[in-house]
Amino acid sequence: MVWWNTLRLKSSCPEVRRKALERLDATKDARALELLLAGLADEDAQVRCTAIKGLEQIKDDQSIIALATALQDPNSGVREAAAAGLGRLGDVGASCYLAGLLKDSVPGVRTSAAVALRALGWKPSTDEEQAAFEVALGHTRAAAFAGQDRKSVV
Repeated sequence: MVWWNTLRLKSSCPEVRRKALERLDATKDARALELLLAGLADEDAQVRCTAIKGLEQIKDDQSIIALATALQDPNSGVREAAAAGLGRLGDVGASCYLAGLLKDSVPGVRTSAAVALRALGWKPSTDEEQAAFEVALGHTRAAAFAGQDRKSVV
C-alpha cells in the first residue's frame, strides 16, 4: 500500500498527508524512509511532526541525521518532537545537537532537549550548560548553585 500513501502525500490537504505518513510508518516498507524524510519538508508542522514519529521507528543513521536537522525547524512543536525523538532513538552522538537547544527561546523545546539529554546520559561540560540543563528540567534551585561548591554556599 506504499503506492497509495505516496499518492496521498501529494494531497493539498495536510490531514490527508499526515494520515498517509502515519500509515507509512505502520507498513515498515523500506521505501517508507524516503517518503518520511520528504515529509520533514512539508509546509505543515503537524505533517512534519508525524514524519518525525515515523522516523523514530526506523532507527537508522539517516533518521538520526534527519531528526538532528529538524532541531532547526522554525516551528517549536517540530523542534520539540525532534528532540524527544532523538532521546528515544538513544544515540548518544545526538547529544551535541540537543545541547544547543538548552538555549532555545521556547521553554517546551528546552525541556524536551533536557529530558532527551538526560535519557542519553549526557553530562554538562560547563557551569553554563549545567545551569541551562537544570532550568530546563525545572530544577531552579540546582541551577542557582551550578558551578559552586555546595559546602561553601550552605
